[in-house]
Amino acid sequence: MHSKKPFLGLTFCCTGVETTTRTQIMRMVESMGGVQYLDLMTDVQYLIVGSRKTQKYQFCIKNRLDIKYLTTDAIFKIHEEWLMGNDEVETLLDKYKLPVFSDISVCFSRVEVSQSQAKHLLSSSFRRATEEQFSEKMLLRQFTQNAGIAKESLSNNQDCMISADPRGTRYNKAKEWGIPVVHPVWIVDSIIRGAALDYDGYILTNDSLDLYDNGCNVWSQLSNERKRTTSRQLSKQSEEGLKKLNRGKRTEIWNSIMDHTNYENKRSVTDRTWDEESDSENNEEIEIVKPVETKSRNNLFLGFKFLLVGFTARESDLLTSGIEAFQGEITKDVSDTSMSHIIVPTNKGSEASTLLRALPSEIKSLITNGDIKIVTEFFIERCIFYKKVVLDRWGQPIKGLIHSSRKFKISTSGFTGIELLHIEKLIKFLNFEYCESFSEQRDLLILNVNLFKESFMRNLPKLFQYPNKDILNCPTYQSGQSSVSLLSAKNKIDAAKKWSIPVVSIAYLWEILDKSQYKSTLVIPKLNNSQWCIHAPINYIRPRSLIEYIKIMDGAGSNRASEEVNKEDEDAVKLPSPRKVRQKQKYGKLMGSVSPSSMRNKLMDVAKSATTSRSTIQVDDDDIVEGTGTAEDGLNYDVTNDEDLSSQVRYEDVESVMNQERLLKKLEEESPEYRRGVTANGSTVKRRKTRGQ
Repeated sequence: MHSKKPFLGLTFCCTGVETTTRTQIMRMVESMGGVQYLDLMTDVQYLIVGSRKTQKYQFCIKNRLDIKYLTTDAIFKIHEEWLMGNDEVETLLDKYKLPVFSDISVCFSRVEVSQSQAKHLLSSSFRRATEEQFSEKMLLRQFTQNAGIAKESLSNNQDCMISADPRGTRYNKAKEWGIPVVHPVWIVDSIIRGAALDYDGYILTNDSLDLYDNGCNVWSQLSNERKRTTSRQLSKQSEEGLKKLNRGKRTEIWNSIMDHTNYENKRSVTDRTWDEESDSENNEEIEIVKPVETKSRNNLFLGFKFLLVGFTARESDLLTSGIEAFQGEITKDVSDTSMSHIIVPTNKGSEASTLLRALPSEIKSLITNGDIKIVTEFFIERCIFYKKVVLDRWGQPIKGLIHSSRKFKISTSGFTGIELLHIEKLIKFLNFEYCESFSEQRDLLILNVNLFKESFMRNLPKLFQYPNKDILNCPTYQSGQSSVSLLSAKNKIDAAKKWSIPVVSIAYLWEILDKSQYKSTLVIPKLNNSQWCIHAPINYIRPRSLIEYIKIMDGAGSNRASEEVNKEDEDAVKLPSPRKVRQKQKYGKLMGSVSPSSMRNKLMDVAKSATTSRSTIQVDDDDIVEGTGTAEDGLNYDVTNDEDLSSQVRYEDVESVMNQERLLKKLEEESPEYRRGVTANGSTVKRRKTRGQ
């Protein structure tokens, strides 16, 4: 193995990859000097794609121009070649990049685009294509050459249907089966983007003038990047041309080219050809490099000065580079009164007051007056994402971020963009487990209520009355019946009802954070509050909290009553332990006159029946006395209380035994048998009865 590690300085992230495979990939990446994140961090350079139907992939393809996509087995193959001695990491990474349409199966139906519509689509500045590329032959070739699987027939297991005409049997069947029908321009744009775009931005409409330009948010950046690449290539060509001129001892010609005043008098045929190419390209490049949109975007944080508090050195470097890229300024002086914002880490929200306590009193005063804003890195991310300054509840310190003692499994549905990433982070900061897929093992489903806003406004209006309005204002994917997000959310809600999993709005997560402020442990609010509850299972007694609900689902408890019984049992253990445990006997009513002997026998009979084989009544240390008798002797049992005697338990202590012995002795002394046994000198003879008499 080579001592040189090819992945030094490279960062990776997996999406849609099986856990076992992801663990193996992580080991190989680390062995080659790279870093693999579980989360999609801002400095991730390569996304290893196991499935395109994940939120990480969809976010990256729309918003992250800096990320490159790899196949699942790319790391395995690169690692194998590295062990064989191949250290050309750039070549290897390019060799195993994810083909644009790999594993995508589609149906081609009426894909031919009219000449007028093709011209209209090409009016978008980011599309560098020709009308010829919209012909059926060229579309099919582009798709298959990029690893796509195309068929004329339609089957219900295909990923999508590509068509330019919203008519026909196959079109109707695709709609019936819920298969997305996308415009052919999806193929062209995906190739320009370098990876398959989400279908949502290309759903076929009846509007022939639709530009379908919302499938990606980085078209302008992509165009600028392409032009910078062209400029670099031209610059390289210029350098090579200069070397050739110098080698040919024709420096005077090069000088004349650079001197525009003398150029017309000293040009030659060869020089004119080289100069016309470079001159025209350079003029074009200069016009494109400074667009108004890019300039305004780069000035996003102009006039802002930030102080970073509580971040690690690596986190500070990342934030600093991001802020300075948008004309923001970073200060390291805690006494700088000209600062406009102080940034604290989101995951240290509960410690925000502690972090700010060390600041000078003058700075604290400016914070109190509102002259200095306290924000988190979420604020920076949201501003960059929305391309404007967004100061809302998301970007402020969250003081209720306390680790939960139990790792609940939580899924989401209907969220997109920066909100999706922030929700995922908040769930993990709370020590819950964020699950991309929804299954029967999940504990909670958080739904973006804006997906069904019209319906919820009619049926569950209190969902939109939560005090933190900006928390609920989460964007959605393309709305309408054709939306993949809408259909997915409906399916998840149906599954949640079937599996008895509660469904809530994002307000529930925020209520946990609000309720836990200044608390030592995480506070879980009630699930069935109408301000966030969309569905609560009815096959159990309504729980007081999510923890109680999880206990019920796990079989740890059945309901509130059973918990109280258990609590009583625990308390009973603390009572003094009795010498012997006997069942509580019920004595009958005394009827008529009963002789002492008969009474003694009946009492002993009752004692015998109560103690059974488990215990006996101790009269003294040596003798065991058992009474015999029948109901004819005058003992009548009280049957007014039909309570089961076996459920009655009493404790027998020393005093109760002594009282019982005294009673039996008294009855014995009063009996005729006792009197006949008295001798002249006053001695007595006790008559012993044994078993069987």
